Amino acid sequence: MGADGLRLFNKSLCDELLSADWNELPEIVTREARALFDASDEDLLLQSLITRSDVSESTVGDRLTAALEGGSAEPDIREWLVWDFALGRTQVAVDYWGCYAEVFGRHPQGAISYLSLFPHQQEELFLLLTPEHVDLIVQSLAAHNSELRIMKADDVRRVQSYADYCRNQKGFMTAYMYDF
Repeated sequence: MGADGLRLFNKSLCDELLSADWNELPEIVTREARALFDASDEDLLLQSLITRSDVSESTVGDRLTAALEGGSAEPDIREWLVWDFALGRTQVAVDYWGCYAEVFGRHPQGAISYLSLFPHQQEELFLLLTPEHVDLIVQSLAAHNSELRIMKADDVRRVQSYADYCRNQKGFMTAYMYDF
């Protein structure tokens, strides 16, 4: 068993992917894929077949249709796209003193449940936090600085940078990733 973690999350893009007309998805996916690859020299590991470039010369629209015809449900496809495009790649492992149970005990007010985004699912994989929630995590980590076992000072600073980024970038939240 590992540790829970934090990642940046583009909630605005998530909302767009979940609410867009099915026929608009290929354009959104193409736009976002181009932005991801233009912004990074890294070999991005996108999770869904929709965005993989090695499957054929077919279009994104063709791959979306093939996924549906192959038995994938539309909500599942949209969920894959959210994981591919709205969820940040970098995850900061969270020490005990920054973990959900220690800081919050229950869903904090204003947090957004994974299950509210994906009601067809049965397991809570992440919880979207506001900058104020992330500030509480940072405060708990700072109060127990000498007791941290997983996180280093740079990790705590990165968590704080997530809160700051989300405060300054409209539509972004921090995903608290549960490790089961």
